[in-house]
Amino acid sequence: MKFVIISLGVVGIGFLLRLIKQPHVIIYIITGVILGPSVTGWIDDSALIEQLGSLGLVLLLFFIGMEISLPKLISNWKFSLTGTLIQIAASVLAIWIIGYFLDWPLARIVTLGFVISLSSTAVVLRILEERMEWKPESAKTH
Repeated sequence: MKFVIISLGVVGIGFLLRLIKQPHVIIYIITGVILGPSVTGWIDDSALIEQLGSLGLVLLLFFIGMEISLPKLISNWKFSLTGTLIQIAASVLAIWIIGYFLDWPLARIVTLGFVISLSSTAVVLRILEERMEWKPESAKTH
């Protein structure tokens, strides 16, 4: 039943947000906030939330992995490696600053920094694809 509520919420809120031209990723985030325990409390089962979050992350990473061209990645390895290291460092640094003020342990800071780094890559690629500024390898014609 809760899965039906989530699905209807995504469709309803998604329709409204697409009218103002918001990307799908933003729609999913806003829907999760609205339906979650912090706003309406419709979905308050923490196990369900954790399972849906894990499923969503796995699907997002799977689809991104399908769109990456391995030969192109290898040919641009210096650029890819430099960008990845900068992104990880910036994410961990940002979380470290927040964690410093909230007195978080180092393990939490590093873990959240890597999670933010990984998630931000997926989000940016989806937004660029929706804005037609990046075309995945699987959609290109040869």
